[in-house]
Amino acid sequence: MRKIIIVCLFSLIAMTAYAGDWYTGGTLHNKTAMEWHQATYRNRLATSADFITATTPKEKQRLLFNDDMRLLRQRAEALEACITESTQDPETRIMKVSEVGAACLVLLGY
Repeated sequence: MRKIIIVCLFSLIAMTAYAGDWYTGGTLHNKTAMEWHQATYRNRLATSADFITATTPKEKQRLLFNDDMRLLRQRAEALEACITESTQDPETRIMKVSEVGAACLVLLGY
């Protein structure tokens, strides 16, 4: 019984750490859409969060997100979906993610 509790405790700690770090580790800023589609969802989401925070002044970030990372995550999820959907066609796979992301940021009103 004690081993089960310890395993559950470690699992909970690992899940909490993973959930808290969803916005870190994005590496797709200068990659192509093909590389975007080959990357993990977590990497795409973190890169999307980076795009949003890099293009939003600090004072506006406080107004938009009010220190609530759930609001940033909602926007990052929408941006990730926009980039992914916009590059479904194989002909768009050579485009830079940063260029598609910029267009999506404008489209989404961010």
